[in-house]
Amino acid sequence: MQRERPAPENDLFQLVCNCISFVTNPDPKLIIANFQPQAAPSTQPISDLFLAGAEFASLVLLDPSYESPQLAKLCGLIQRDRHISSLTISCTRIQLQLAYQSVSVALMNTISLSSVTFDKVIIDQHSFRAIADALSCSSLRSISFLNSTPPMMDNDAIFRAVAKLSRTVREIAFVCNFMDSNGVSGLAESLSGLSELRELRLSFDNIGENGARALGRAFPKLHLTVIDLSDNWLEDEGVAEIVNGLLLCREKALRSLNLTGNHAEESGGMHIAKLIEASPCLTNLDISRNSIGEDAGLAVGKALANTQIRELNVSSCDLGPRGLPAVLARSIGIFCAARNGCGDAGAEAIASRLEGVLVLDLGENMISDSGAQALARGLSSTKCSSLSVFSLEHNSFGPAGACAILSAIISTANPPPISSLNLRDCKICDTGTRELARFISTRTSSLVSVCAENCGIGAAGAKDIAEALGEHDSVKRLNVSENPMGAAGACCIADGIIRRTKKMQKLSMVNIGMKIEGAAAIVCAIEARGGESGLREICLGDSDCEDYVRKALLGLKSRLSPAVEIKVVFS
Repeated sequence: MQRERPAPENDLFQLVCNCISFVTNPDPKLIIANFQPQAAPSTQPISDLFLAGAEFASLVLLDPSYESPQLAKLCGLIQRDRHISSLTISCTRIQLQLAYQSVSVALMNTISLSSVTFDKVIIDQHSFRAIADALSCSSLRSISFLNSTPPMMDNDAIFRAVAKLSRTVREIAFVCNFMDSNGVSGLAESLSGLSELRELRLSFDNIGENGARALGRAFPKLHLTVIDLSDNWLEDEGVAEIVNGLLLCREKALRSLNLTGNHAEESGGMHIAKLIEASPCLTNLDISRNSIGEDAGLAVGKALANTQIRELNVSSCDLGPRGLPAVLARSIGIFCAARNGCGDAGAEAIASRLEGVLVLDLGENMISDSGAQALARGLSSTKCSSLSVFSLEHNSFGPAGACAILSAIISTANPPPISSLNLRDCKICDTGTRELARFISTRTSSLVSVCAENCGIGAAGAKDIAEALGEHDSVKRLNVSENPMGAAGACCIADGIIRRTKKMQKLSMVNIGMKIEGAAAIVCAIEARGGESGLREICLGDSDCEDYVRKALLGLKSRLSPAVEIKVVFS
């Protein structure tokens, strides 16, 4: 329950209201952002105003320019509070040694505190050691260091601290710290005694093969359920070290593994397949942006057939027309598979495996009209009744393929509840857009987002979409940028969508050749709706009318209700 805020004694209350956010549901949170006490008209501390007697579960210090005495008082209140369980310090510019001594004392003595995050902290070696010593005396369950660099981090000090947290810590994250293989080796040694550790996230840390070898030696001593080693240049050798270490774990408890962006190829893919076979609890796997190829894809698919995997990301893995369908196991609900070159043959094989799929991303897979028609046959099956998010962006099918897919979804006896449809860079033209409009008309309750950017839509297609949305107001986000609909199409959008819809929140119309005539229609439509419209952001960007739109909207802003917050972006 939100408590009444302490009554302000002076104008400082108004000052700090500009940089404070209160979030009360579901967890009360206090966010202090960009507060500069030296600019305040009074010395009344912000802590007296907002923490005394408050019940906040989370405290976030976002780029505060605190001086030591003020932070010391704030930390003192944190210690006495029995509700704050999470503390985040982000990009802090404060007097270092004395201030961090206050933070250290708070970490050691705040009984309720279970999670601490340091993000982009500006801190010297001496102060960091003080923080590390405090961490080692705490009972934290989660520790995160984000976006730090070696000059700001004393790796040895923090690793010694981590090693002393064996009875409590369950989650550790070092993200974008560029520790390199030597730093990771030190971390691996400190992890070996953490019997309660369950989640380890080490992404963008430049681990390499040597760091992977050190982690592989540590893994058999741990009981990890979540591992994120994304973007670490592991390559095949590093992936092999990680897999070999995990295979030696006596307790096969791994539920989630992220190895995206590690430059692994076929050999690494084969090792991943071995790990999948030995991981009966695995439900979430991300190996995207590793060029493992078709043969490794087949091996991974064979391994996945006997698992209960629910989320799989294999985008940019070069799986080809045989490998990509092979990895689509029966249990998968979220399948991200863009940029794999599956072509029409792969699309046809995938079409028969769509039962139970909730999210399907087949973008940039060289699917033409033939492949799209094969997908349509799969979508028309009553077994494909769960699909919610569907992306086919940047494929080579045209109006015929688009019409086949959309018509199949419309006509099926048990149509899937699609909420998001992405057809960006598919040349569906006005013919396909007419079917898209019919699709929109039949999705009055579920459809929320439609992307038809660079689809060759002209004025006729714009008219069809505008009429469909004007009659069936459900879509909140519409992107029709980069389409040659011209001034006539812009007028249709203005009259049919801006003037008539209430649920539309974001509308993108960049580079559609609207000219001044179309821009004027849009400006007039915005003004006519005023506060009745739900529209909050419009993206415009035609060079031939930019000056007109800027001036028109500048004049319009003063006449609109303060409740209308329309953001105009020129690309």
